[in-house]
Amino acid sequence: MMHEPHGIQRGHDIHGTPQWLVTRYDWGEELLTDERLHNDMDRWARPEQLRASWLAMDVRPKLGRLMLFTDDPDHARLRRLIAPAFTARRTQAVHALVQEEADRLLHTLGCAGGTTDLVEDFAYPFSIAVLCRMAGFPEDFERAYRRRRLFTAGITSVPVGSPERDVNAANHRELVALLEDVIEEKRRRPTADLVTGLVEAEGRPDGLSHDELTSALGQLVIAGMESVARFLAQAFLVLLDHPEQLADLRADPGLVHTATDELIRFITPNRQASPRYPTMPLDVCGVTLQPGDKVCVMLRDANRDPLRFTDPERLDLRRDEGPHLAFGRGVHHCPGAPLAALEGQIAITSLLRELPGLRLAVPREDVDTQDHLPILGGPVAVPVTWRR
Repeated sequence: MMHEPHGIQRGHDIHGTPQWLVTRYDWGEELLTDERLHNDMDRWARPEQLRASWLAMDVRPKLGRLMLFTDDPDHARLRRLIAPAFTARRTQAVHALVQEEADRLLHTLGCAGGTTDLVEDFAYPFSIAVLCRMAGFPEDFERAYRRRRLFTAGITSVPVGSPERDVNAANHRELVALLEDVIEEKRRRPTADLVTGLVEAEGRPDGLSHDELTSALGQLVIAGMESVARFLAQAFLVLLDHPEQLADLRADPGLVHTATDELIRFITPNRQASPRYPTMPLDVCGVTLQPGDKVCVMLRDANRDPLRFTDPERLDLRRDEGPHLAFGRGVHHCPGAPLAALEGQIAITSLLRELPGLRLAVPREDVDTQDHLPILGGPVAVPVTWRR
């Protein structure tokens, strides 16, 4: 953890690019809601920052216009098209759908035997199926993405010049091709769902450009499939690492709501927020930021700030200390937060009910957690066994 005495420090990312790292909760919350800091990398980042970003320059137009990388009024326009599908009320309306997917997968696991990999056999197929059914991605896309997931762990941590960047770029190009197929399918066979609504919004004055459309669909994949799956994998591992807390949850299933929120705080699947950029000299948090400076709020550090949370390094499934920053804050707060929480609650409850005596099938030190990754980290595999 980087709990510095002053909560902000000068550092460098994996590419050697200078950046400011903010680790205090209150300062992080302040900066995430400061309208003088901007998210649009294409407009405000320095050229060397763009060259070192997670997207190859040729793919950037097709996947780089994500909501979290835009500013108002573009951000507000994009959010109006997507956010209504993920309100708390709409999310509760799909409770049965989410439960059905969990039950289906766990029934398959129960029939297959008493060992499995929770990453490949549950977390990913569960998050992919839920998002595809809720948003309206065609079955062909669901099958294709399950066969070959195209967002690689560590995409933001691969140095410039590494061969892995070429692999990532090829994966992203393949993803764009899959998304173009989705768009064509929805044009031929429109249905009453979010994906069709986005496709039909292309070209409208208040709608989307084509690059914004492919980026919006890409964001659904990143946030709705990848982030959720990686959180679930980490959540199962953390619970197995804390047997007393796990026993408490088994004994009191009604604890799952606060337990899931605490797991989200404790894990913070994306360790840092999307970068912010000042457009003028700003005095914040005791330092002066210059135009083009890269500012990163370190969400996991903020969520383990002892000035904000009591004994923050301890997992406490009964913790009740108010909101964390795992989903961000302000206008860029994650619109899918209610769905992610619901998926976590249902997945955890169902897994503990259907797979009694769940435990690791390998020594703990053999599990690669990829905890060093700033986003899209999480265990490569979580092999488990249980009583039959």
